[in-house]
Amino acid sequence: MRVVKLSSVVWLCLGLSVGTICGGPWLKDFVDLLRGYRWNYLDRCIMETPEDTGYGVDFCRTPVDCEMCREVDRIEEMDVDSLSVEQFEERYAYSSRPLVVRNASIHWPAMKVLDYHWLKNIYLRGVSEEEFL
Repeated sequence: MRVVKLSSVVWLCLGLSVGTICGGPWLKDFVDLLRGYRWNYLDRCIMETPEDTGYGVDFCRTPVDCEMCREVDRIEEMDVDSLSVEQFEERYAYSSRPLVVRNASIHWPAMKVLDYHWLKNIYLRGVSEEEFL
């Protein structure tokens, strides 16, 4: 006859209880509540339902059909110097093709002005939005 320690039975029951509570269907709803939006785990996209008004994707982006990205298997990259306005409009502007434009901000005047010290000074002065603009 084999003897099982009482502490082993207690730990097993405790583990089953915690696993059941933490792995229940309510956990998904709780995580969605923390995120601030509902996540479709099957299609891997953000969802919005009529009862979510104000809490779904309407605060971060407009809802799109998940089929839009289904065939995307890579993200194209181009340097800003090798991409013309016409090429961008023709291939990317009105499509669902993702594109990363490298070095797009190199020639922006703001890149010379916006640095840590400038932002720190603005923050510490407490400049209002009207003064800033």
